Amino acid sequence: MFIRAFLLAMSIDTQEEINAINKELELLELLKARLLHRRAFLIETLPPVTGNSDTITDPKTGNQITIRRPHGCETGEN
Repeated sequence: MFIRAFLLAMSIDTQEEINAINKELELLELLKARLLHRRAFLIETLPPVTGNSDTITDPKTGNQITIRRPHGCETGEN
């Protein structure tokens, strides 16, 4: 309740800034959702990596991709 009263007492410029920040936060949430969706898609569609490196085909573009794992991650598990 105090915050609402404080916001009402602020100038219109500040309220516009708050609205702009809220819009940016909404856009960041949308971006986060899209990235999480893309991550889930990749986890479901790409085969697991075995050994230190593996070559896979990107299902969307058909391009060959070589994935390299740091030493100690030979199993492809996280």
